[in-house]
Amino acid sequence: IAFAALIAGLLLEGDEPNFAFVYLASALCMAAFWLVLRRTQHAFRDPAYADTDIAGAVRRFWSVRDFRFVFLARFLLQLFYAWMVIYVPLYLFTEIGFGWREIGILLFIALMAFVLFEYPIGRIADRYIGEKEMMAGGFIILATTTAYMGLLSAPLLVPWMVTLFLSRVGASLVEATTESYFFKHTKDADAGVIGFFRITAPAAYLLGALFGTLTLAIASFAHAFLLFGLLMLPGIIFALALKDTR
Repeated sequence: IAFAALIAGLLLEGDEPNFAFVYLASALCMAAFWLVLRRTQHAFRDPAYADTDIAGAVRRFWSVRDFRFVFLARFLLQLFYAWMVIYVPLYLFTEIGFGWREIGILLFIALMAFVLFEYPIGRIADRYIGEKEMMAGGFIILATTTAYMGLLSAPLLVPWMVTLFLSRVGASLVEATTESYFFKHTKDADAGVIGFFRITAPAAYLLGALFGTLTLAIASFAHAFLLFGLLMLPGIIFALALKDTR
């Protein structure tokens, strides 16, 4: 994802950015993926799957306190992703004045936080301090950096680079710890519960886009990011309400 952002920024470089190149590159990547899939998975056969009691899975998910809070924490993280994917590039281009090449570099640096930190975060959570403290710290960083984006108004690379990178450090803390915590509390029989956990991403993108559109209809981009930051704060409560694994 980090390299995709960088390459897209380079493809869009110029006075008249042509998005057709980006979509063409994406299509070529998908064609290559299809060819690899055809060559390596042609003999794959699905095993027999047991029917899932969806209603029962939802009831179990919501009745178990730790499942409920980690679900809400994960949902807030996915809202953050939705807003960053949809609105940050638009904000940087239309309001701040960066070119697409600079935006690609900024996003590449920001997304490298996931590459650098997610593995050590998982190791620390497993071996030393558990998940909830790092999850709460991640939400503090998310709230602070997202709100601070609304206060940055100049097209200066370094402040934006630091802010975006730190925001992804916070996201990597929340992502690694929510995944780790949830799967420590599930078994192979919890397929329905795991499926319900996975809907946080599409649900958050749907509601996040709708909420962002309504917010921008009555407020500026800067005020929208201040509001997005405030909406990350309940994640601290959700994280601290979890029963610690350590």
